[in-house]
Amino acid sequence: MIGYNDIQRLLAPLKRKIFLLLGRAILTAIKNTEGTMMIQVTGLKGETITDVEKLSEYGFESRPRVGAESLVLFLNGNRDQGVALNVHDRRYRPTDLADGDSRLYDYRGNKIKLTSTGIEIDASGSAGLVLNSGDAGLWNPNTLVTDMFTGVAHSVITKLQGS
Repeated sequence: MIGYNDIQRLLAPLKRKIFLLLGRAILTAIKNTEGTMMIQVTGLKGETITDVEKLSEYGFESRPRVGAESLVLFLNGNRDQGVALNVHDRRYRPTDLADGDSRLYDYRGNKIKLTSTGIEIDASGSAGLVLNSGDAGLWNPNTLVTDMFTGVAHSVITKLQGS
């Protein structure tokens, strides 16, 4: 007859795999020379895990700083097949967003904020703001948008700050 201990013994390998499927980790190194960024993280009890793929959304790429946190999926519970589902850095995360707002930001303080009232660009954390049209003659700082139906130009800059 199969007893409780027998069932526990048979389920133990499955239990270990399930336990090892997901893990929180701290980013310790980055290799950004291949088609996919590879990161090294520290996981359970100081475990060093190398060659973890850091997946990014199409059209958006970021290079996190060492010390950031990551949620890592390990395919089939295999610690040699890690994929970072996200990387988060609470040291720099904005906490002043209203419901529905979004922000692109970096650790220097540069920000692009999308709000219900418009788009705010704050480049105060850098030496300047670069807008490149490919042809300097096309740039008119007072006219950024042309209505596609009427051809009428609209001024969309409502406030300029800085020197």
